[in-house]
Amino acid sequence: MFVAAVISVSFVGCTPKPDSLADVDSAASKFLLAAEPADALTPTEVQEAFESSETESMPVVIAGRVGTADSPDVAFVPGEATFLMTQLPNEDHAGGDPDHASTCPFCKRELANAPQVMVRFVDDQGNVVKQGAADLLQIQNGDAVVVKGDAVFLEATKMIDITAEGIYKRPKK
Repeated sequence: MFVAAVISVSFVGCTPKPDSLADVDSAASKFLLAAEPADALTPTEVQEAFESSETESMPVVIAGRVGTADSPDVAFVPGEATFLMTQLPNEDHAGGDPDHASTCPFCKRELANAPQVMVRFVDDQGNVVKQGAADLLQIQNGDAVVVKGDAVFLEATKMIDITAEGIYKRPKK
Protein backbone atom coordinates (compact mmCIF):
# COMPACT_ATOMS: atom_id res chain seq x y z
CA MET A 1 0.00 0.00 0.00
CA PHE A 2 2.73 2.45 0.95
CA VAL A 3 4.60 1.80 -2.34
CA ALA A 4 1.38 2.33 -4.34
CA ALA A 5 0.77 5.65 -2.53
CA VAL A 6 4.33 6.84 -3.23
CA ILE A 7 4.07 5.85 -6.90
CA SER A 8 0.71 7.61 -7.32
CA VAL A 9 2.01 10.77 -5.61
CA SER A 10 5.11 10.83 -7.83
CA PHE A 11 2.93 10.85 -10.97
CA VAL A 12 0.76 13.75 -9.77
CA GLY A 13 3.45 16.27 -10.74
CA CYS A 14 3.75 14.73 -14.21
CA THR A 15 0.10 15.10 -15.08
CA PRO A 16 -0.46 17.71 -17.80
CA LYS A 17 -2.46 20.79 -16.91
CA PRO A 18 -6.13 20.75 -17.74
CA ASP A 19 -6.99 22.85 -20.80
CA SER A 20 -8.59 25.51 -18.62
CA LEU A 21 -5.33 26.15 -16.72
CA ALA A 22 -3.34 26.15 -19.95
CA ASP A 23 -5.83 28.66 -21.37
CA VAL A 24 -5.38 30.87 -18.28
CA ASP A 25 -1.57 30.77 -18.63
CA SER A 26 -1.89 31.59 -22.33
CA ALA A 27 -4.24 34.50 -21.61
CA ALA A 28 -1.94 35.88 -18.93
CA SER A 29 1.10 35.79 -21.22
CA LYS A 30 -1.00 37.37 -23.99
CA PHE A 31 -2.03 40.31 -21.76
CA LEU A 32 1.13 41.02 -19.70
CA LEU A 33 3.32 43.63 -21.39
CA ALA A 34 7.10 43.39 -20.96
CA ALA A 35 7.62 47.14 -21.32
CA GLU A 36 5.54 50.16 -20.39
CA PRO A 37 3.68 51.63 -23.38
CA ALA A 38 4.71 55.20 -24.15
CA ASP A 39 2.56 58.30 -23.83
CA ALA A 40 0.06 57.04 -21.24
CA LEU A 41 -2.79 59.43 -20.48
CA THR A 42 -4.60 59.98 -17.21
CA PRO A 43 -8.30 59.13 -16.93
CA THR A 44 -9.02 62.87 -16.91
CA GLU A 45 -7.07 63.35 -20.16
CA VAL A 46 -8.97 60.45 -21.77
CA GLN A 47 -12.28 62.01 -20.70
CA GLU A 48 -11.21 65.35 -22.19
CA ALA A 49 -10.23 63.62 -25.45
CA PHE A 50 -13.73 62.13 -25.70
CA GLU A 51 -15.39 65.46 -24.86
CA SER A 52 -13.46 67.25 -27.60
CA SER A 53 -14.15 64.67 -30.31
CA GLU A 54 -17.15 63.14 -32.06
CA THR A 55 -15.93 59.56 -31.68
CA GLU A 56 -17.74 56.92 -29.61
CA SER A 57 -14.64 54.79 -29.01
CA MET A 58 -10.89 55.20 -29.36
CA PRO A 59 -7.67 53.30 -28.73
CA VAL A 60 -6.00 54.44 -25.51
CA VAL A 61 -2.96 53.96 -23.34
CA ILE A 62 -4.00 54.94 -19.83
CA ALA A 63 -2.17 54.97 -16.50
CA GLY A 64 -3.90 54.58 -13.15
CA ARG A 65 -4.09 52.87 -9.80
CA VAL A 66 -5.95 49.60 -9.26
CA GLY A 67 -8.89 50.34 -6.95
CA THR A 68 -11.42 53.11 -6.46
CA ALA A 69 -11.23 56.44 -4.68
CA ASP A 70 -14.43 55.83 -2.67
CA SER A 71 -13.91 52.17 -1.81
CA PRO A 72 -10.24 51.24 -2.17
CA ASP A 73 -10.95 47.65 -1.13
CA VAL A 74 -13.40 47.08 -4.01
CA ALA A 75 -11.26 46.71 -7.11
CA PHE A 76 -11.94 43.30 -8.64
CA VAL A 77 -14.98 41.53 -10.08
CA PRO A 78 -14.84 37.97 -8.66
CA GLY A 79 -14.17 35.27 -11.26
CA GLU A 80 -13.59 37.72 -14.11
CA ALA A 81 -10.58 39.48 -15.60
CA THR A 82 -12.20 42.81 -14.73
CA PHE A 83 -11.11 45.53 -12.32
CA LEU A 84 -11.64 49.18 -11.46
CA MET A 85 -8.93 51.79 -11.75
CA THR A 86 -8.56 55.40 -10.60
CA GLN A 87 -6.31 58.27 -11.47
CA LEU A 88 -2.80 58.39 -10.04
CA PRO A 89 -1.82 61.47 -8.01
CA ASN A 90 0.26 64.04 -9.88
CA GLU A 91 3.82 62.99 -9.04
CA ASP A 92 5.34 66.30 -10.13
CA HIS A 93 3.09 68.19 -7.72
CA ALA A 94 3.65 65.71 -4.86
CA GLY A 95 7.42 66.10 -4.88
CA GLY A 96 7.97 62.43 -4.05
CA ASP A 97 5.82 62.49 -0.89
CA PRO A 98 3.74 59.26 -0.93
CA ASP A 99 1.16 60.71 1.49
CA HIS A 100 0.81 64.02 -0.33
CA ALA A 101 -2.42 63.15 -2.18
CA SER A 102 -4.23 62.43 1.08
CA THR A 103 -3.33 65.80 2.64
CA CYS A 104 -3.34 68.22 -0.31
CA PRO A 105 -6.75 69.82 -1.05
CA PHE A 106 -5.80 70.30 -4.73
CA CYS A 107 -4.90 66.62 -5.16
CA LYS A 108 -7.96 65.42 -3.25
CA ARG A 109 -10.25 67.48 -5.50
CA GLU A 110 -8.47 66.42 -8.70
CA LEU A 111 -8.64 62.72 -7.79
CA ALA A 112 -12.27 62.95 -6.64
CA ASN A 113 -13.31 64.59 -9.93
CA ALA A 114 -11.40 62.13 -12.15
CA PRO A 115 -13.47 59.50 -13.95
CA GLN A 116 -13.38 55.90 -12.77
CA VAL A 117 -12.10 53.30 -15.22
CA MET A 118 -13.54 49.81 -15.75
CA VAL A 119 -10.96 47.51 -17.36
CA ARG A 120 -12.02 44.20 -18.95
CA PHE A 121 -9.84 41.57 -20.59
CA VAL A 122 -11.64 39.45 -23.17
CA ASP A 123 -10.86 36.25 -25.04
CA ASP A 124 -10.72 35.83 -28.82
CA GLN A 125 -14.52 35.46 -28.93
CA GLY A 126 -15.05 38.77 -27.13
CA ASN A 127 -16.12 37.21 -23.81
CA VAL A 128 -14.65 38.41 -20.52
CA VAL A 129 -11.92 35.99 -19.41
CA LYS A 130 -13.31 33.85 -16.57
CA GLN A 131 -10.32 34.17 -14.25
CA GLY A 132 -9.88 36.72 -11.48
CA ALA A 133 -7.85 39.71 -12.65
CA ALA A 134 -5.64 39.73 -9.56
CA ASP A 135 -4.34 36.21 -10.22
CA LEU A 136 -4.39 36.32 -14.00
CA LEU A 137 -2.68 39.69 -14.35
CA GLN A 138 -0.52 39.52 -11.20
CA ILE A 139 -1.92 42.78 -9.83
CA GLN A 140 -3.34 43.89 -6.51
CA ASN A 141 -5.24 46.81 -5.09
CA GLY A 142 -3.08 49.94 -5.09
CA ASP A 143 -0.75 48.88 -7.93
CA ALA A 144 0.12 51.51 -10.52
CA VAL A 145 -0.59 50.08 -13.98
CA VAL A 146 -0.66 51.14 -17.60
CA VAL A 147 -3.43 49.61 -19.73
CA LYS A 148 -3.63 49.54 -23.52
CA GLY A 149 -6.96 48.95 -25.25
CA ASP A 150 -10.11 50.37 -26.78
CA ALA A 151 -12.14 52.79 -24.66
CA VAL A 152 -15.59 54.30 -24.58
CA PHE A 153 -16.64 57.13 -22.29
CA LEU A 154 -19.97 56.67 -20.51
CA GLU A 155 -20.97 60.26 -19.89
CA ALA A 156 -24.01 59.44 -17.72
CA THR A 157 -21.84 57.65 -15.15
CA LYS A 158 -18.60 59.55 -15.87
CA MET A 159 -16.82 56.24 -16.39
CA ILE A 160 -14.31 55.05 -18.95
CA ASP A 161 -14.91 51.48 -20.08
CA ILE A 162 -11.87 49.75 -21.60
CA THR A 163 -11.67 46.48 -23.49
CA ALA A 164 -8.01 45.88 -22.76
CA GLU A 165 -5.41 44.14 -24.87
CA GLY A 166 -2.45 44.55 -22.53
CA ILE A 167 -1.33 45.66 -19.08
CA TYR A 168 1.99 46.75 -17.62
CA LYS A 169 2.49 46.87 -13.85
CA ARG A 170 4.82 49.67 -12.82
CA PRO A 171 7.50 48.68 -10.31
CA LYS A 172 6.92 49.90 -6.77
CA LYS A 173 9.16 52.76 -5.70
